[in-house]
Amino acid sequence: MADKEDTKIHVGYFILILIAIAVGGLLLVWWEPVVAWLVVALLMTLFIAMSGFNIKGLGSGCLIDERDRISLSRLQLIAWTLLVLSAYYTAVMVNIRNGVPDPLAVAIPAELWVLMGISATSLVGSPLLVRGQGQHRVNVIGEDGIARGDAPSDASWQNLFCGETNSNDKYQDISRVQMFYFTFILVLAYGFFLGRMFVDAGRAAAGEAQIVELPAVSAGMLALLGISHTAYLGKKGLRTDIERKIPKTKVARGKTATAGNKGDQS
Repeated sequence: MADKEDTKIHVGYFILILIAIAVGGLLLVWWEPVVAWLVVALLMTLFIAMSGFNIKGLGSGCLIDERDRISLSRLQLIAWTLLVLSAYYTAVMVNIRNGVPDPLAVAIPAELWVLMGISATSLVGSPLLVRGQGQHRVNVIGEDGIARGDAPSDASWQNLFCGETNSNDKYQDISRVQMFYFTFILVLAYGFFLGRMFVDAGRAAAGEAQIVELPAVSAGMLALLGISHTAYLGKKGLRTDIERKIPKTKVARGKTATAGNKGDQS
């Protein structure tokens, strides 16, 4: 009964947040579009955090992968998704406020789709490469050596910057640090572009401002992100095993020989 009641409470919170996004965004945009955008982004973040908490029991649950580790790829994709969707929704609300005939006609630049596609590729490709590394280790030393937690509570923010195998999960992975910094800087820079767009929309007289397109992403930003992801995924694809590569046959023979010696002694 308690679990069912908790589920009902959580569903109620989710509905309230969605209502707040819909109604609050529309009301605030009449006052100040940039404030409306920040509130909508905050509410969307709260919604994702609560859904992760409902599943994993932690506020960071949405970032925890199937290995009970905080995923850098998840963090990046969620950040870009929240940034773009909150901006698109607020832009539509601005157009509704200004009586635009087709308020939904807010174009998302192709470069932005490419950027989100790069993030999605990392999210999909990262676990595949890790599994490939694990299978390679199974073939060499008899175990995959992939770092895992025993429960979601074992997930740590240091997972963002450390390796993903038992041999390097206590060491800093520079490719992951690089991707984190590139992502942080690019998300922050694009957020400033969006903020400036909504400030300009708020200064324009009602009925005169129309947002037809979100800010374009420069080729330089795409290049930075592409380099970061290439290094990140390339590092995952390298077979750099530090563990002792003892073939299974040798291990088996060693055990057999030991057993034989014990039998002779007896």
